[in-house]
Amino acid sequence: MGTLPFDEAYALFAEQARAATAAGADLFIIETMADLAEAKAALLAVVENSDLPVFVTMTFAEDGRTFLGTTPEVAAVTLSSMGADDVGINCSLGPDDLVPLVERMLPWAKCPVMVQANAGLPRVEDGRTVFDVHAPEYCRAVARMLDCVLSSRSER
Repeated sequence: MGTLPFDEAYALFAEQARAATAAGADLFIIETMADLAEAKAALLAVVENSDLPVFVTMTFAEDGRTFLGTTPEVAAVTLSSMGADDVGINCSLGPDDLVPLVERMLPWAKCPVMVQANAGLPRVEDGRTVFDVHAPEYCRAVARMLDCVLSSRSER
């Protein structure tokens, strides 16, 4: 949301990619991106400055778009076409709310799709962080995501 130009963002991400590669990183995970332009700068910097695998996940709101308006379809096409080894979704919504977004992303991705779902949005209760989604509900939603993946593979 700032005024940092693309080339300056790219240069900062490239510096980090070179340093992490030299330090022995195994892979890159560019995650929780709300701005497709920033995700593109980060991905391009890693692809051009490292041979390591790179995963990119975007975060989506209840309306099915990132904070800056990118849809799952556009994110999947753009990032997988630019060389991401894996694209996907993380944070923001609970697992049930991510299932339709995964369904929308799968047909457009040219690589595997990953999901890192929250157990809902965290809140503090009596000094402890709690989540509204419990293990059985979470597992049911993940099973639905796996069904989406399996059915998309059979359609290809």
